[in-house]
Amino acid sequence: MTEREREWYKQYNREYYEKNRERLKQHRREYRAKNRERLKPIRRELTDVIQEKEPDNIWAYKKYTDLAYKSVTGKISRVLRKERGAGKTANAIDCLTADELQDIAKKEIQIAVLREMDMDYEQIKALVLPQERGLIEKFNIQLQQQVQ
Repeated sequence: MTEREREWYKQYNREYYEKNRERLKQHRREYRAKNRERLKPIRRELTDVIQEKEPDNIWAYKKYTDLAYKSVTGKISRVLRKERGAGKTANAIDCLTADELQDIAKKEIQIAVLREMDMDYEQIKALVLPQERGLIEKFNIQLQQQVQ
C-alpha cells in the first residue's frame, strides 16, 4: 500500500467514524426526548400534588424527586450527574438508563399517591426507601417481641 492510499484510507475511516458518532449522538438525543415526553404526565401529576399539599415549600419538588432517585439508584440527582459525567446544569434524567427511568416513574407515581393520602415526607421515605423499610420491619419485630 502506498503512502497516498494509506492517507486516503485514514481519511475515509475518520469520516466514517465521525458520521457514525454524529448519528449515535442524534439517536441518543431522540431517545431521551421520547422518554421525557413519556414521563411528562407522571411528573406533572407529582408536581400538581406537591403544589396542592405544600404550596409554600419551594424545595418540596426536589425533595420528593431526590427521594425517587435515591430509592431506585441509591443516589440523589446531584450525585448521579457527577458520577455519570454530566454537567451541573444537565438534567439527571438524561443520565439514566431506560430501566432506571421506568423504575423512577413508578416511584414518582407511588410518592404522588402517598402524598395525596396526606402522608408526610418522613412517612413516605420510610415506605419508599428499601433501607428505611428494613429498619421499620426490625423495629416492628422488636415491638412484637416486647409485647409477647
